[in-house]
Amino acid sequence: MTIDTDLGLDLTALPSNNQGLHADPDELDWIDAIVSHVRDEALGVRSFEFAAASDIPLPDWPPGAHIDIEIDGGRITRQFSLCGAANSGTWTVAVLYESAGRGGSVWMHRNAVPKARLKVRGPRNHFPLREGAHTKLVAGGIGITPIIAMVRDLEAHGRSWELLYGGRRRETMAFLDELMQFGPKVMICPADELGHLNLDAFLGRRDPDTNVYCCGPEQLLDAVQIFAREWPDGALHLERFRPIRGRTFEDDRPFELELSRSGATVTVAAGETMVEAAARIGVHIPTSCGEGICGTCVCDVIDGMPEHRDSFLSDLDRNENRRVAPCCSRARTSKLAIDY
Repeated sequence: MTIDTDLGLDLTALPSNNQGLHADPDELDWIDAIVSHVRDEALGVRSFEFAAASDIPLPDWPPGAHIDIEIDGGRITRQFSLCGAANSGTWTVAVLYESAGRGGSVWMHRNAVPKARLKVRGPRNHFPLREGAHTKLVAGGIGITPIIAMVRDLEAHGRSWELLYGGRRRETMAFLDELMQFGPKVMICPADELGHLNLDAFLGRRDPDTNVYCCGPEQLLDAVQIFAREWPDGALHLERFRPIRGRTFEDDRPFELELSRSGATVTVAAGETMVEAAARIGVHIPTSCGEGICGTCVCDVIDGMPEHRDSFLSDLDRNENRRVAPCCSRARTSKLAIDY
């Protein structure tokens, strides 16, 4: 059986477990950076290398990490996976031009030219590469960006891995020349040449001590979850860069929010987020994406039952109701106490 996946692309972060660099963005300073190199990686995909304006090397980062970039003079902040050479003192991201997107990619393609100055922050990692006897990687379109960093790290450390990489057309798929050097470890599947990704063949058999990592469009992530449903808990790791679509929730209703650390209580109005309500009484909850995809604001639930509206927490997290993303989620109970 094969799955028809639209590899056209939108991305976002729902790792099965969360380990790695989890610094609060407020604890990370913005860095003045200069665009040191720009390169076209594929049709519509451009990579941008950043160096610190101060000539101090940018911090090292592990595979799966991402950074924040101030867009349009700080009007918005966007997160991008790091995909360049690790431990090089520079940071590189690859961006798919999306004219119908949220504006970040268009701005980057038009304004992030060599010698341009931007503010960057990071790195943080909610999609860490774990130890295991074998690693299966699945990438769709621009979802190759965190995966290519994993490929390089796995290969450099002599670890066993294989990659299934799909895209609409070969000319739209970034990093092909580099990936082709790895021979049979990499399966390149342009949809116009080979049809749909055969996830059944790639994931149908459960392998012991094997981790599966996938980044790509929503349809691909959903399909991978279906084919990996018999895999052990914690074996599957997904990353998304946009909220899960097509989900419905109960109508907003006011509830009481107790901020346990500060000892304050506030009413969260219909149409208001917990972050906004807390800010009204002077309690700052750090956020980055504001859409429940990056995990920055996630905190412990002390009492009550949350209504999860994020795309970050795992199914296990949601079932346990011990954590919540206050930037977008609400409460099923009349009162919710969180650790802020």
